[in-house]
Amino acid sequence: MGYNERESSGIYREVDTLRKKLNDSERDKENCFSELKKIKGIIKEKINTIRDLKSSRNSLTNEVKKLKERRKGLNEELKSNISEVKKINQEKKSYLRKHEIRNLDFIRKEIEALENKIETQVMSHDKEKELMKVIKEKKKIIGEAGEAKNILESSHAISKKTDKTREEADKAHREIQKKAEESQKKHEMIIEISKELDELRKKQNEISLKCEEKKKIFEEISNKLNDKLYESTKVAAKKPERREERHERKKKNQPNLALKRKKEEVEEKIRKGEKLTTEDILVMQQD
Repeated sequence: MGYNERESSGIYREVDTLRKKLNDSERDKENCFSELKKIKGIIKEKINTIRDLKSSRNSLTNEVKKLKERRKGLNEELKSNISEVKKINQEKKSYLRKHEIRNLDFIRKEIEALENKIETQVMSHDKEKELMKVIKEKKKIIGEAGEAKNILESSHAISKKTDKTREEADKAHREIQKKAEESQKKHEMIIEISKELDELRKKQNEISLKCEEKKKIFEEISNKLNDKLYESTKVAAKKPERREERHERKKKNQPNLALKRKKEEVEEKIRKGEKLTTEDILVMQQD
């Protein structure tokens, strides 16, 4: 079958169309994979955030556990101290009732108030002496109470110890509440981000399928283009050459044909075992 100009033009137009489609398809495919890469990056960031939140939450949970153990110990100590306070107060009441001693707690508080007044207020020397005298008389009353004084001091000491223990227990309780609240917030954040992550993964799967489809379309167009290019090559081979083109081609091929013939002659010499000349060697070295 000879060369057909109309057929040739049609094939070249199809090649141009397919090339444009291929370029568009490649751009579409690359945009899709770019979107896929972006969403994978977001997913990675979300996973890292969840990992950090879990680490922080677990650390807070461990701290809460230790604080609860400490609070438990303090509450047990507080319970023991309260029992001791009740016991000492009972001893104090019994002793004071037995020895008809009244209001020693009130006297002690009066002494503390007067001493505080001397330390913190500006007063005349006479006024200070007068207050010191009153303090001395009140301390004498407590001193005369004998054993009651020891009981009061013991009661005062255990009361202070109880107050300190209660304060530490309350502090531990407040820290537990604070850290438990922080832990809960981080847990809620983990749940929220996990939901976002599930949606992102669904979207990733959708985009991935879309990218595979676009890749498939690209490959189909590429294969069609290759087929048309092969077909166009075959058609071009049937195209008759103008006399000038044929003459130029023959002229270009003449040196190669001459070299080929010379190489064949040298190869024949080699097969026959004949001696090669310098010119023969140079011929064989040429491409």
